[in-house]
Amino acid sequence: MNKPFNFKKKAEKWLGSFGIQVIRFRNFILLLVILGVGLLSYYIPDLSIATSLESSFKEHNQAIKDYQKFRDHFGRDDKIVILINSEDIFSVHFLARLKAFHEDLEAGLPLLSEVDSLINAKYIEGKDGILQVKDFFENLPQTREQAETLREKALSYPLYRNSYISQNRDAMIMVIKTQAVSALTDDGKRIKNHGRGIGEHDVIQDDRPLKSISQVENIAILGIMETVIKQYDAENFRIVFSGTPAYQFHVEPKIRKSMLYMSIMVLVLTFFFMAILFRRVSGIFLPQFVVLMSLGALLGLMALVGVPFTLTSSMLPSILLSVGLTAPIHFMVVFFKYQKRMGRLRAIIRTLGHSGLPIIMTSLTTIVGLLSFSFTEIAPIAHLGIFAAIGIGFCLVLTLVFLPALLSLLKVLPGKEREQLYETSAYNRALIWMGRTGIRHAHDIYILSFILFIIILPGFFKLNFSHNMLHYFSDDEPFIQQTRLIEDETSGFRALEVVVDTGRENGILNHTFLNNLEQLEDFALELNNISGRPYTGKTTSILDIVRKTNQAWHGDDHEYYTIPQDDYLIESQLAEFKQAGTDYLRRYSDPDFSLARFTAMMY
Repeated sequence: MNKPFNFKKKAEKWLGSFGIQVIRFRNFILLLVILGVGLLSYYIPDLSIATSLESSFKEHNQAIKDYQKFRDHFGRDDKIVILINSEDIFSVHFLARLKAFHEDLEAGLPLLSEVDSLINAKYIEGKDGILQVKDFFENLPQTREQAETLREKALSYPLYRNSYISQNRDAMIMVIKTQAVSALTDDGKRIKNHGRGIGEHDVIQDDRPLKSISQVENIAILGIMETVIKQYDAENFRIVFSGTPAYQFHVEPKIRKSMLYMSIMVLVLTFFFMAILFRRVSGIFLPQFVVLMSLGALLGLMALVGVPFTLTSSMLPSILLSVGLTAPIHFMVVFFKYQKRMGRLRAIIRTLGHSGLPIIMTSLTTIVGLLSFSFTEIAPIAHLGIFAAIGIGFCLVLTLVFLPALLSLLKVLPGKEREQLYETSAYNRALIWMGRTGIRHAHDIYILSFILFIIILPGFFKLNFSHNMLHYFSDDEPFIQQTRLIEDETSGFRALEVVVDTGRENGILNHTFLNNLEQLEDFALELNNISGRPYTGKTTSILDIVRKTNQAWHGDDHEYYTIPQDDYLIESQLAEFKQAGTDYLRRYSDPDFSLARFTAMMY
């Protein structure tokens, strides 16, 4: 009669035999592992940090595809907003300094698309029956009277408020728009066109989607901009700046700092508890050495395959340094137990036979649980699950292969006195008491746990899911203070972009369509949050051009700052405007007038 197959005994026997082979080929195994970990760790300096919202999505995600289409039409939507405060923003001295500041930014910033301020602002007016789109500043004012004339002209122009002049009229607004795509070469070591990036007439060699501007380029732009700002920042020319690129610039060092801090704290805490548990040098350092080697290999692998760190995946080192310790600690506890009975080499073989299977099963269940994160469409969470699982796998392999091979070479003393001290310690007695209490009062513990679950259950339904990038900063940090100041002065500067595709040429040159777009504008401006504050401070769209053009067409009469209800009149006005200000129109529509861009600036 055949005996039933016993998987556990077969696995224990096989793992014991495996331990013999590990000891036999220990030198080769140690050399192979060290070379492998060292080779992967070599790539760690190439590991990058991604802080853009694009990095939150997988490449095939529809949101990324939609954004790439938007980027191809209208360029980068992330802008740097500069606020310049002064006692008199229309004084001759201030305007001259503003012009010099504007020109230095244009001359010095790499990968620049445009610097937009009152210096190069467009002014729409009707003159002698002809629609004109010209620069607001034809010449800088030389006298106070000329400056006052410009003040009245600017403050009466509806498109300048909250775009170039703050709502309190005590600050100028400047917007810097960088190129949308990266100028780095494929190897990432050089910049195309001496820092000018992709030119308008450059030919793209293949059909691959262009990479968005990188974090390295963003840091370079912000670094140069800060240098220029320091040259112009003065008592009566106070400069602050913010925007998504500025957020990315400030959040990267926070990620590095927090990642280093959390990793050190995990190492210190585990060092403390392992000192209590083992009370020997080998028990403290060998498990940590295993997870540190696993972490080095994992970070190198991430750099090798081009997966960057993000705010979410920055917790990966902490996860691996804590969860990854369970396997080597388990191995060392059992090894020390058998070592005092049968010696070092036999203890290694017995430990693999006795605890190898539980170590494998606990690691595999952890890996499977982490891999469940990979199914999400949120790329940082998916990467966190995948690479945390790989890291646990590295820890498992090193625990079963590298650690036994290393122990077979090291002269680890049995330490019987230490083991006796541990068995009589308060720590061990507390664990025994908890185990006995759980057995003796099992039903009471079940009932108490159920009651606690019922009590905390309502809290689950009150959880709110939110992603606000500003919440990563404390209120006393300069970046947040500058951001709040700019929000208050400009009525919001974080853009929600909407593109409406009519599907036909001249589709937006229709009064019904424009009236519907105006209803969307009213809805956006009237919608408030739970505290009563509007979500949207201002909007920009083709409606601004249509209404202002209609006003200029009728002799700048304010009553005509409306949408014409005649399609032929709309077409005539926009055709004339297109001849005078083609570049200006590109901000709001495509050349065929089939797309309408609607931007809501959010608080």
